[in-house]
Amino acid sequence: MAFEIYFKPSGTIGEASTAVYGAKDTSSTVTVDDVTYSGSSEPTVTEFNDSGGGRWLILLDDLVEGDYTVELEDSMSGPPMPPPAPPPQTESFSFSVDGGPFALSITHPANNGSVRCKNVVTWGPSSHSISEATLTINGMASNGTIKRDAGNGKPYVVQFLPALVMQATAATIKIKNSNNDEVTINVTVNP
Repeated sequence: MAFEIYFKPSGTIGEASTAVYGAKDTSSTVTVDDVTYSGSSEPTVTEFNDSGGGRWLILLDDLVEGDYTVELEDSMSGPPMPPPAPPPQTESFSFSVDGGPFALSITHPANNGSVRCKNVVTWGPSSHSISEATLTINGMASNGTIKRDAGNGKPYVVQFLPALVMQATAATIKIKNSNNDEVTINVTVNP
């Protein structure tokens, strides 16, 4: 299986942090191969590769206003082959940053947006630590795993276990912080 990108930033974003994520072979690793940027400092990159479930998530932090191009590399695309091994697969994408205000919110996904059931990830700014994160599908709520809590000007990131849907299904994502601020959005979860 070649790696798939389920979300990548595009156009102009208003945040100092964003992410890109998707699915991959369980034995491969997706990394940032190269970042070009027009600002004065390179963004901070944090990579999560789920070896058991074939999911990956890459956070890009400390973004300043300007243009960015990111090249991703999957360490082992396709089925195992006898030597020589298949070459790594790469894919690039570009976006611009135009700074904006921060408040408790869900930056991704957008309200009424669509997500893929294999890798539901949400993030956004919060002035307090996250105390609750739930994905509710057909009345069944599942708690998310906080991959990174809010702090130091960086957004929280929550990843949910893969959902099991056979067709596009309405769902909600609820995020609550320790100050009892909360936000709930509607999403469509796709197979």
